Amino acid sequence: MKFNLEEFSKEEQLAKKQLLNLRGGKEINTTSSSNKFVFMRYLIFVLFITMCLSTYSQDFKLYNYNIEKAEYYKSQNFIDSSLIYLNKAYECANKFICFDNILASDIYHQVGDTAMIEKCLQTLFDNGFNKEFIDDLGIGSYHLNSKTNLYEQYQGLEEILEMFGVDQFVRQPLQETSMAHQMSLADSINYVKLRALIEEYGFPGFNNVGFHTNKVLALIMHITTNNSTKYAWDNYFKELLLAEAAKGNIKYSDYAFIADRYTYAYEGWQTYGLLIMLTSSGKEFIPFKDINGVDSCRATIGMAPLFFRAKTINAELPKGY
Repeated sequence: MKFNLEEFSKEEQLAKKQLLNLRGGKEINTTSSSNKFVFMRYLIFVLFITMCLSTYSQDFKLYNYNIEKAEYYKSQNFIDSSLIYLNKAYECANKFICFDNILASDIYHQVGDTAMIEKCLQTLFDNGFNKEFIDDLGIGSYHLNSKTNLYEQYQGLEEILEMFGVDQFVRQPLQETSMAHQMSLADSINYVKLRALIEEYGFPGFNNVGFHTNKVLALIMHITTNNSTKYAWDNYFKELLLAEAAKGNIKYSDYAFIADRYTYAYEGWQTYGLLIMLTSSGKEFIPFKDINGVDSCRATIGMAPLFFRAKTINAELPKGY
C-alpha cells in the first residue's frame, strides 16, 4: 500500500472543516432542522464513545500516527492543523509520551493554551529534564512543582547509568587497535546485565526512568548491531520492544529506528524509513528492502506514510516511491 496524494487532499479538506467547526463556522450537513437534530445525536454518540475509549484504553499506535501528523503540519507552519492532530494524540493516550511534551508545549505556546503548556512542562520536569533545559525551550516562565523523581522509581537505574558510561567510553577513539574488541566485550557484558535487570525489575522505559530511556535504547542498539551479540535482536529485544511500545513505555518509532539499524548493519537496507544520510544534494533515505511496501510496513506499527516523514525532515523521497 503506497501513499495516495488524492486521499491526502481529502484529509486536508476534512481537517479544514474540523477547524471551521471548532472556530464556530457552519456545521456540516445542516441544511434542515431535521439534519441538525440527526447531526447533534451523532455528535453526542461520537463524544460518548470517545470518552469511553479514552477512559478504558490507550491506543499507542494511533497515538504515534497522530504525533507524526502533528509534527508534519508544524514543519509546514500549519499550526491549526497541527493542533488538531496533537489533541487527537492526547485523546489516544491520555498523555504525551516524554519527549513529545517538547513538541506539544511549543504548539500550545503558539496557540496560547497556557494550561496545557504548564501541564507539558511539568511532565518534562517530572521525567528528569532540569529547569535550565525547560527554560531554554523559550516558551516562558511557568510555576513547576517539586520533582516527583519519576526516574528514581526504577531500582536498577544506577546500574543502567554505569553500563551506559562504559558503552560510551569504549566507543571513544582512544585506542583504535583494540576499540572493536573492547566494544564487543562491553556489549556482551551489558547484554547480560541489562537482560537480568529487565527480568527482575521490568523494562526501564518512559513510564519509570523518564528521559533516561534514550540511554537504554542506545544500549540495545549497540548490543544488537554488534556481531558478537546480534542474536539478541531476534531472540529477545524485537518482541520485547514491540510489547513495551504497545504500553507506551517506548514509542513505536523507537522500535522502528533500532529495527532499521539492525537490518542496515547486517543486510544494507531498512524497512521503516528512520535512517537517512547526508549527501551533497541534501538528506536522502538509506535504501529500502521494499520501497513499494514501505507504507504498509509503517502502518503496521502506527506510523504515517513515508511522505510525511520526508516532508517533515526535508528529505528527498526515494526513487520508486
